[in-house]
Amino acid sequence: MTIEKWLSDVYYDEWGTHIWNKVDADDGSQLIADVRGWGAIQNLFKTPEEAEKFQDEVGKFIVEAIREKIEKKNSTQIDLTDTQLKELADNGFTNTSQFYNPLTDYTVKNRKL
Repeated sequence: MTIEKWLSDVYYDEWGTHIWNKVDADDGSQLIADVRGWGAIQNLFKTPEEAEKFQDEVGKFIVEAIREKIEKKNSTQIDLTDTQLKELADNGFTNTSQFYNPLTDYTVKNRKL
């Protein structure tokens, strides 16, 4: 089991301010997190409705961020040009799967040089 697989069906429940993940086909869900901060949030707005809307937006933002991270991790392989592959080979890389840039989270498709 990976984090990405476990969080693959994450969603926000506006009625309970919870972030859930569906864990089976029968709609069984696992509680992931509770969006907290009501004590502070309610004092930031003129009406409770505005505060509730903001708290829901925070929950949706967190879910969206989780989904984007999973999507990014699943699609970070890139193709290199022959010139780039030659440059890697000239710098001691024998297989492009060794190439990883932690600043961009990009890995290169496994391709022999």
